Amino acid sequence: MLGSLGLFVRYLVKNVGVSYYDENYYVFVAERILNHGLFGFQDDLRTYLYPLLIAFAKLLFGASPASKALVCVFQYAVFLYSLRLVAATSVKLTGNRAAGHLVFAAGALNPYLVQATTLFLTDILAACLVACGFNKLLFGDLRLRKNRLLATLPFAAAVMVRPASLLFIPIALLGLAVRRYVEPIRLPKILLSFALSLAVFVPQLYMNVTKFNHWTPIIHVPLYTAQTHGAMRCLKLVGVVIPGEPPPLCFANPWEDNSCHSLLEFAMKSPLAFSRSAAAHMFAALDWGRVDTYITDYYARSRFPASFLLQTAWFLIALGFIRFLRHRRELPSGTRALLLFLAAAIVADLGFLATVMVESRYGYPVFLMALPFLGFSLSGGWPSRKATAAIAASWLLWLVLSTALSLWMEGTSGRIHWLAWWKG
Repeated sequence: MLGSLGLFVRYLVKNVGVSYYDENYYVFVAERILNHGLFGFQDDLRTYLYPLLIAFAKLLFGASPASKALVCVFQYAVFLYSLRLVAATSVKLTGNRAAGHLVFAAGALNPYLVQATTLFLTDILAACLVACGFNKLLFGDLRLRKNRLLATLPFAAAVMVRPASLLFIPIALLGLAVRRYVEPIRLPKILLSFALSLAVFVPQLYMNVTKFNHWTPIIHVPLYTAQTHGAMRCLKLVGVVIPGEPPPLCFANPWEDNSCHSLLEFAMKSPLAFSRSAAAHMFAALDWGRVDTYITDYYARSRFPASFLLQTAWFLIALGFIRFLRHRRELPSGTRALLLFLAAAIVADLGFLATVMVESRYGYPVFLMALPFLGFSLSGGWPSRKATAAIAASWLLWLVLSTALSLWMEGTSGRIHWLAWWKG
């Protein structure tokens, strides 16, 4: 906790007095809410809930940095709470308290995630809400009203924070069906809780109907279509705040087919190139590069230590999943089914990310959802010397390969040249 708080304070001091690009737009929408009211403002690019949070802070502190600090503290508190839930789930699944400590540390000491809590961006808050929802829906005691609320409301709130989170609502309903199949839970009360949570959509639906004559509970602009078009051109997109440098940094797709007008056409005409692009997009969602969401230095010294820590966490998650599969018969059949469903939900999210123009922050939900598997890396006892050596060798190989792929991807931008920088 001390280490995590230290990271939070460091990035809060760095980011509290300045906002960039999307951050400024959320502040602009918050000011619209303050000027016209929740049911009087209009915006066709953002859902209302996150700007409403900023509006509350500005109502208390105005335009001072204290308003951003308040939102950041709130986001950090939600972040820690979601980690506590995930850690408790890991202890419940593995019967190992050390697993809970490891899972909590892997999240709380992740500089990318802590940094994200100090920005006016929706990604970390939406990811935490989704993680809370899945942990309670799949592994919580749904006989308790509080747990039923935490298993349903976060999904609706996540959509109103970040519309892409809509993907998780049908997945959550499938998860509920799986849990009902393996455990005699009472569906009516949980479904009622799901139905009541949809009330969160009402302000957005009201705005879309009255301002745009469009019956939709999310944004009415087809952003996904734009994202799929961008995915054919860019493997990854990064925001840049270096003086004199263009703001968007595109990691160009070397397999782009300029004759294709849609992602579906690209998949049909060039299935091999499409498969490579999709795999690269999924890797881009797991490889977060520099700690800062907005690049202030192409050759930041913190880039490699942070990346090594992140890739080590992904390696431990993969190791934990393998150990879960090896020892799955030691777990109750219902627990096995729910964990396999969670793995399938993670794959579904990655499949969605394979079709869009990825930014690093899009991978936050994947990381938080996958953390319970990290706890299994401590299960099964300490391996033999031979197995330990094999694990260590695999870890080093993964670091080398992931770093090489990451640097290659950055090189496609035409602006980042690590070899030339190193020689210079």
